[in-house]
Amino acid sequence: DRPDPLNDYEVIRQELDMFSPFLLDKPEIVVFNKMDLPEAQEKWPEIKAHFESLGMPVMAVTAAQGYSTEASELISVLVEKDTEIKNQLKLQEEMQKAKGQKKDKRTEKKERAKALRQQQQNAQAFEIEQLDKKIYRVSSPKIEKLAQMTKWEYRDGVERFETVMRAMGVYKALKKRGVREGDLVLIGNEQELVWSDSTDQPNVLKVPARLPYEG
Repeated sequence: DRPDPLNDYEVIRQELDMFSPFLLDKPEIVVFNKMDLPEAQEKWPEIKAHFESLGMPVMAVTAAQGYSTEASELISVLVEKDTEIKNQLKLQEEMQKAKGQKKDKRTEKKERAKALRQQQQNAQAFEIEQLDKKIYRVSSPKIEKLAQMTKWEYRDGVERFETVMRAMGVYKALKKRGVREGDLVLIGNEQELVWSDSTDQPNVLKVPARLPYEG
C-alpha cells in the first residue's frame, strides 16, 4: 500500500549497509505482501518484472489472509535456498581442503570478526559541525544517501530514518554537541530537520511544518 515499493526496497538495503555491509552479501528473496489490496495487485507486474530482470527470486503473498498455497510455496522456496547455500558452503570447504588452504578455525573467526568491526566502523562514520548558534550539520555519505531516499511525507519513513540515526549514535552525538529544542539540523547540504525535546517524543529530528505527513 506504499506509493513506491521499489524505493522502499532500496531504502531498506541502504539501512542494512549502514548497520553492516556484510548483510548485503547474504542471499535474499523478495516477498511482495498485501496482494489482497487492489493497489498492490496493480503494482505487482512492475515489481515482478524489475526483480526478475535482476535475476532475483520474487514472490507475492497475502499474509493477512494466510493463503495456504502462498505459504506453502514460500516455505518451499526458503527450504530450497537454504539447501543451495549449504551445498555452496560445503563445496567451498572441500575446495579449500583440496588446495591445502584451510585455516585454523579460531584464526578464521578472529579475521572475520576484525573485518566485520572495520566494516561497521566505516559504515557508521559521521561528522557533526556547528555552523551557527542554532544550526548543525551532520555529514556522512551513507546518512545523506538515506536522507535522499527517505519519503519525508510519510510518518513510517521518518521513523525508520530516526531508528537508523539512533542506532548509529548520531542523536547522542548531537546532544553532546549541545543541540537544543528548535535547532536546525542539516543532513549534508540538502535535508533540513528540526530538533525536538518534546515530552511525547524526546530527542528526535522532525520534518519542518512545511512538509506535513500524509500517513
